[in-house]
Amino acid sequence: MSMRAIALSLAAFLAVTVVALPEASAIRVAPSADEAIEALLGTWRLANRTRAVEARDAGVEAVVQEMGLIARPIARRRLRRGLTPPGRLVIARASNGKLRFAVGDYSVTAAPGETVAFTDPEGNSGRMRVSIRNGRLRQRFFLDDSSVLTHTITTTRRGARLTVRVAHDRLPSDVRYTAMYVKQPQRVRRRPR
Repeated sequence: MSMRAIALSLAAFLAVTVVALPEASAIRVAPSADEAIEALLGTWRLANRTRAVEARDAGVEAVVQEMGLIARPIARRRLRRGLTPPGRLVIARASNGKLRFAVGDYSVTAAPGETVAFTDPEGNSGRMRVSIRNGRLRQRFFLDDSSVLTHTITTTRRGARLTVRVAHDRLPSDVRYTAMYVKQPQRVRRRPR
């Protein structure tokens, strides 16, 4: 092939590639950490409990099927009980500028990049680390029983996606599931007249 033919082929390829590129407005750029936090602040409720429970059950079942017959029902029951999809998530700024995460009656406060100690209502204790990368808020709970629970929260056009991942040395693989949340509108408090 001559140099001229190669040059023409390259020019044609570039012309097609440039014409086929999406408009600049269609290219999605990951939000900054501050933008990600602002998008996540508020109260989120589980969009569809049935789908979330089905996703959790599928994630548990995928791991349980790798276990022995005797361990399966015990592991299935314990994992399902311990991984109930939260009905409500609250992400707010605390008075000290840190983020407060609340699930039900339980809450923990931490700044991105900070590791804090915690004890949940069931008596599980450990450390939690919060990070924000590529527009995703990640909470990693390092429990004292050597398990690691990871919550990754990402905003989407329809709401927020919570991805849960549990790793433990006694599990043959990680348990994973995803649940969708919708933002509750803020209530405007009216002053009494």
